[in-house]
Amino acid sequence: MKPDPTVCSGQSTDLKTNTKAIDVNILCEPRLDKEVEMKTITESVKTRIVIIPIVAFQSPVLSKLVWLGPDDLPTNITTSAVLQLNGVIYKHRIISTISGLEDETFGEYKLLYEGKVLTNVFIRREGISQYEMSRGHNVVIVVLSTILGITWLMIITYVIFKKQLLLLHKTDKLKNRSHQLETQISNQHYNDLQDTGMDKTYTALDRTNQESPYEETL
Repeated sequence: MKPDPTVCSGQSTDLKTNTKAIDVNILCEPRLDKEVEMKTITESVKTRIVIIPIVAFQSPVLSKLVWLGPDDLPTNITTSAVLQLNGVIYKHRIISTISGLEDETFGEYKLLYEGKVLTNVFIRREGISQYEMSRGHNVVIVVLSTILGITWLMIITYVIFKKQLLLLHKTDKLKNRSHQLETQISNQHYNDLQDTGMDKTYTALDRTNQESPYEETL
């Protein structure tokens, strides 16, 4: 569909030959360019960017483009640009963004220009993008790291508590043993004193008994 030059020439025996070439651009209604592949880019689970190649002269007008959803009703899909392809005046790319996709909104979409269907685009549910998978993995790693850190903190706290409790128990046992030992020593000392006193009494009595036969009677 490359514009062909139209040549107008005139000739006369009295005048010099004169030739003038004029480029004529043929008007062409927008239609799908089948030589270029249509692309659908998954930006996220709920968003698709659709790039549609179009042949037209002149360039399509954004306000005349309308998208119909799977229910054949007009949608709020944003058509952000109509770009010329590689500087060729009759080749264009229509770039549209389909966002807010839900289970009930996946399906076949239609692009209309001035009420006529340019093309159909089928939007399918796809897996989670690599970015979202990576982000999900990072969240899982952070959560697991946090749980692991809390677990280790609880284990360390429990070990320290057990050691402190064991130390206190040992200290109490030592105190009890020390008290018992002191009590035993005191009792032993008291018993020793008692035994010593009785020995002294018995000794005094023995001496008295021994001295009484030698007393003289006046």
